[in-house]
Amino acid sequence: MIIQQDDNSALFHIDKYQPGEIWINNQPYYHSVLIRPDALESPWPVASLDALDVSHFDALLNNPPDIFLLGTGKSLIQPSPRLLSVLYEKQIGVEVMDSLRAAYTFLILSSEARNVAAGIIII
Repeated sequence: MIIQQDDNSALFHIDKYQPGEIWINNQPYYHSVLIRPDALESPWPVASLDALDVSHFDALLNNPPDIFLLGTGKSLIQPSPRLLSVLYEKQIGVEVMDSLRAAYTFLILSSEARNVAAGIIII
């Protein structure tokens, strides 16, 4: 029985997240990803927040989203403001949260056809 029609026009959507894996379009991934409604960078070569550097944002700087969600793993860890300054300079809104919340927030915003990207660190 269909209770609610899925009107999400995103090419890439998150089905499920749990520590150590994320499911995108019914396929499991066991590494970090950079996801947009119309693109997926997999693997996103960020094994931990400590490994994140400005070069990992290149895809965002070339085609800036309105908002970037950074999922920092099992718990929220604030990155250095200096690290995120390159995004702020491009007027990209940044929200930092644990990876579960980032996956959920991405799903909601992409279903609203928002210009959103999420870097989700899988640990």
